[in-house]
Amino acid sequence: FPSGHTALTFAAAAAGGWIYASGSDDTTARAAVWFGGATVAGATAVLRMKAGRHYPSDVTMGAVLGIAGIAVPAAVLGDVHLKGGEIAAMAGGVLIGAGIASVIPFDHDVIVPIAVPGGGGVAITGTMR
Repeated sequence: FPSGHTALTFAAAAAGGWIYASGSDDTTARAAVWFGGATVAGATAVLRMKAGRHYPSDVTMGAVLGIAGIAVPAAVLGDVHLKGGEIAAMAGGVLIGAGIASVIPFDHDVIVPIAVPGGGGVAITGTMR
C-alpha cells in the first residue's frame, strides 16, 4: 500500500501531459496526450489488481499520490490552464484504459517488469481462456 506502479504511471501521465501542454496551444493535441497517458495509467491500475498484487484501495491511493505529486507543484506554477475537453480526455482515458484491461481474458494473471538491453518494459503472461 499504495501501488507504486499505479503511482508511477499516473505521475508519468500527469507530467507528460503537463510538459506537452505547457509548450502547445493546440487543445486537440493536448487532449490526445492527456487521453493517451490516462489510458495507460487506468489500465495499469486494473492490471495490478488482476495480477493479485493490490487491492482497489492500493491503486486508488497510488493514483491520488501520482497525480498530486505533479498537480500540486504545477498548480503553484500556474503555467498551464486546462480546458474542459482536456479534463474530459483525462477522465475518459482512465475509464477506457481500465475498461479494456478489465476484460482481458486471463485465467491466471502475472504482470512483471522486464529488462532488456537498451530498455525495459512490462510482460503480461497468462493462459488464455
